[in-house]
Amino acid sequence: MNEAPCLQQPLQAQAVDVLIWARIRANKRGSFEAYLQATAEQCLAQGLSVAIVVVEKTRPELLEQFNRVGVSVYEMPAECWVSPAVLKRVLTVFQPRIVHFHFYSVVSPLWAAAQRFGAKVYLSAHSSLPDPSLEHEPNAFAEWLRRIRRSYFARKVDRFLPVSEFLAEDLRSASRVHGTRITTIPNGVDCERFAPVNAEQRRLLRQHFYLHPDKPVIAFVGQIETHKGIVDFCEAMQRMSTERDFQVVIAGAGAQLSSLIERYPQWRWLGSVDSVEKVLAASDILVCPSRWQEAFGLVIAEAQACGVPVLGSNRGGIPEVIADQETGYLIPAANPDAICQRISDLLNNTALREQMSRAARDRALSLFSLDQQVERTVDLYRQDLAVVA
Repeated sequence: MNEAPCLQQPLQAQAVDVLIWARIRANKRGSFEAYLQATAEQCLAQGLSVAIVVVEKTRPELLEQFNRVGVSVYEMPAECWVSPAVLKRVLTVFQPRIVHFHFYSVVSPLWAAAQRFGAKVYLSAHSSLPDPSLEHEPNAFAEWLRRIRRSYFARKVDRFLPVSEFLAEDLRSASRVHGTRITTIPNGVDCERFAPVNAEQRRLLRQHFYLHPDKPVIAFVGQIETHKGIVDFCEAMQRMSTERDFQVVIAGAGAQLSSLIERYPQWRWLGSVDSVEKVLAASDILVCPSRWQEAFGLVIAEAQACGVPVLGSNRGGIPEVIADQETGYLIPAANPDAICQRISDLLNNTALREQMSRAARDRALSLFSLDQQVERTVDLYRQDLAVVA
């Protein structure tokens, strides 16, 4: 029995086809955790062996689910995730033919370490980019050096799997990655878990969250941080509250949570929630006014699967998720006036909300279902493993 440094349990030597190296603490019922589980199960169904390494403190129920289907999951402290030496020890144990990395930037020495073992390197790009208005004036030499550095490390990756065309274009332009090495695979949503509810189910959900059963509910789900647009959302809701009768529900945690609760105690502040689908299904409108260039906007796809129209910033990967004026509205970032206007448009027109609700559900099913994204991922595994074999 071999034991790799930093791992929380001993490793027993076993060769696998695919090693999923996910730099995430899988401690909630999130859509990425569902993607991990579904990918592992699909690999097994296709005759591919798989092992998973995640950050320590994984949700016990998730570990049990993996154990039931015969997938080995190993946990590792966060400080060990950038060490090529740790990766080398793990690769020695598993001898994978593909190593699929999640939640890393392009610049990492891990790619070369994996390639030296003869494994193909996959990198799923999930990272959002900063608010462009906050970036410093570009320094030509520093920008040139950054691109050279990114390009050097990017050459060590066999396949990039960005979650949006926005990130794919960033890979092409900033890292000089040829399009043949890029396959865009959006975040997947479990469209059975995230689904519309009937009137009685919605009434019960609103009762659960101490919401009035008949008044419209406007929701924000995300980090309670400035870059997520929470201040812009709160300002817009405060302005509208003097003219309209509606309810506000906010789910998430972050640095500004305490101060905003103190400032707006009349709203329903839920903190971190494990059942996001219940919050969305209880809502009439979701607002995602991020100031950042979001990589994708997963909660938007989840809301659409629930049949909820969404207002989202016209920035980053969000325009790929929302069909403007069909499943919701794209709005300028950092613009409370635009939030007010579009929410008013929806509150004033029940037929429009219902039409957008149906279109949102259809869009989620056709473009963002979990099964589709898992199938595309595993198809790539099989394609490259056939070549390796």
